[in-house]
Amino acid sequence: MLGAVVGAALGILVSVTTDVPFAAEVGLLLGGLVGWFSAGLRR
Repeated sequence: MLGAVVGAALGILVSVTTDVPFAAEVGLLLGGLVGWFSAGLRR
């Protein structure tokens, strides 16, 4: 969950400072995947 939040925040920051389309959505997706994989590794 924390990875998705951090990814979304970074994506929003990138989309505000640059003209990259869908940066927030990509950041949310990548953050969610990283959080999911890290949670799976902790088990």
